[in-house]
Amino acid sequence: MRRLYIDWMRAVAVLCMIEHHTFDAFLLPALRGSRPDRFFRFMGGVAAPAFLFLAGLAVVLMLERRPDWRKAARRGLWILLGAYLFRFQEWALWFGAARLSDLLRLDILNVIGVALVLVALVWGAFRKLVPSAAFVAFAALALVVALVTPALWAAPLAGLPVLLADYLRGRSEHALFPLFPWLAHAFAGAAVGVLIARSKVDEALFMRRLALGAAAVAALTLALDALPVQLFAQGDWWSTSPAYFLLRTCSNVLLLCACWLVERRVQPASAGLMARLGRHSLIIYWVHIEVVYGRWFWRARGTLDLPHGALALCGVLAMMVALVYLIEPVKALRQKVALA
Repeated sequence: MRRLYIDWMRAVAVLCMIEHHTFDAFLLPALRGSRPDRFFRFMGGVAAPAFLFLAGLAVVLMLERRPDWRKAARRGLWILLGAYLFRFQEWALWFGAARLSDLLRLDILNVIGVALVLVALVWGAFRKLVPSAAFVAFAALALVVALVTPALWAAPLAGLPVLLADYLRGRSEHALFPLFPWLAHAFAGAAVGVLIARSKVDEALFMRRLALGAAAVAALTLALDALPVQLFAQGDWWSTSPAYFLLRTCSNVLLLCACWLVERRVQPASAGLMARLGRHSLIIYWVHIEVVYGRWFWRARGTLDLPHGALALCGVLAMMVALVYLIEPVKALRQKVALA
């Protein structure tokens, strides 16, 4: 049975992603750092951790139903290949105006692809052990990645190939989403996925406990992070801090619980717009990036004030809604042909 609240949460991430990218692309440079700009960027920051969290969660739920971890790992490899095809498409559509080195930029799809492979491998390694082993493994891996990140970002790594160093940390312009710390969000989602799949209590009670646990961890994290003595060297708090990772994880869990509550009370049907946006998040990501950052509207880049930026956002959202309503009949037809 498909859990629609997961589609809802993915749809929330889609909306935050489109908002951030549209304003980032089209608003006037003079608005950078303003209060609206900071708010838009904060809301846009919801998207990437949520997508990775849901990637880990969804693949575990799939594996708990159909334990074919090799198929899940192959799916991750296909997404990783798709990330490089996406970069090639971006480069090609600029008709030679883009830099060839942009083909090696690491974006969210790269991390999702690697994360799906690793989550599938870990689940496969621990599936036959005691029921709690997989949860402990994923939670431990998430913490290890988060705790190692500050030291890894500070290390020289001069002897490693540039591409490998980019994958490990975000110290270059090509490493938009390095594996450290972003992998931690996928492992955290996988840990929550194990809890959801193997819960024996009523779903409402489980969600209530999950939300209370996330709130308690968030409060403890804030209290520890406010202490004058810190365990880790101070770097970019928004990039490498383990406290930031924990708070983002807690916010992802709380958002998941909120989406469960809203979907249960407001949207019982599977054909709702939010569910559609969530189901087609990958194609929306692929197309909207080309719309806002591609060659087609480059003359409008960095030229809009807030009211006109809001109109541009409405236009991009309308295009993406039209896209998902066009896709679904095509997918349904393909399924009928496959079954015939």
